[in-house]
Amino acid sequence: MPALFIFGGLGFIVVTELYAKRTWRAFSLHTKLMVVGTLALIVWSVLAFAALEWTNPRTLGTLEGIGDKLWASWFQGVTTRTARFNTVDIGGLHDSTAMMFMSLMVIGGGSTSTAGGIKVTTFIVLLLATVAFFKRRQQL
Repeated sequence: MPALFIFGGLGFIVVTELYAKRTWRAFSLHTKLMVVGTLALIVWSVLAFAALEWTNPRTLGTLEGIGDKLWASWFQGVTTRTARFNTVDIGGLHDSTAMMFMSLMVIGGGSTSTAGGIKVTTFIVLLLATVAFFKRRQQL
């Protein structure tokens, strides 16, 4: 299931290009941004969810082993931006985790994907523009 969420969130054009070209140098800028952005958001969301909810008795705290908690964190981290399924009680989330989930849902998936949101590439451009602004540069 998570693979379907990830591929659906990347978008049809990106998945087609990944399959057809298969080398990093041959990928378009859009595909490179989507792959790096998606990987970064997945790593961030999985680790942040695990850190924020590890001991919460209404979510991950009730799971027995470390493996179960990591699997639940993986699923929640991958699904939040695209499919929005859940394996833990969403009503039991800490406010900080709920805010993280909302921000991930605002970002969403790729521009040709099945996900909603402002899109990953738009989020990356906004981040880069913000960094350039604070460095007082017109280009990054």
